[in-house]
Amino acid sequence: MSNITAHRWLRGRRGFSLPEVLTSLIIIGILISVVYSVFILNWQAFEDYSTRAGMWQDMDQIIDQVTIDAREAATVTVSADQKNVSMFDKKGNLLVSYSFLSNKECHVIRGSENLTLTHNLDYTLSLFEKKSKSLSLNVVLRDDVFGRGVSIDASTEIFPRN
Repeated sequence: MSNITAHRWLRGRRGFSLPEVLTSLIIIGILISVVYSVFILNWQAFEDYSTRAGMWQDMDQIIDQVTIDAREAATVTVSADQKNVSMFDKKGNLLVSYSFLSNKECHVIRGSENLTLTHNLDYTLSLFEKKSKSLSLNVVLRDDVFGRGVSIDASTEIFPRN
């Protein structure tokens, strides 16, 4: 196309027509909404995964510490409501005490040390249970991610060595 032909063709056109502008805006709007929804879904999945990973770390810490302490204890006593467990040595001295609290925390008291192991405890479903030769531990952790409940649960049975 020569310069003269292109110039004549462009001279008659001054811009885009209204239907062309509206069509392009609609297409851009659809693309933006699709990209945004994919972004939000991926963000929710990431937050869900991150929350679960953090809760599994808390769960592992609780189970590992209770298991180690129970295996060192000579005597294990569980409260009537099954929310507290105390572990004693052979002389009857308190080694450690674990408590499930209604404010969604799991506390451990070892000497003068008072630690919180998690802030996501489901108080109603978590408990200690003393069986004839073992200690059963049921722990449920819950949290909210984007208004949806995320929960994990684990149970273990510990046989003290003593």
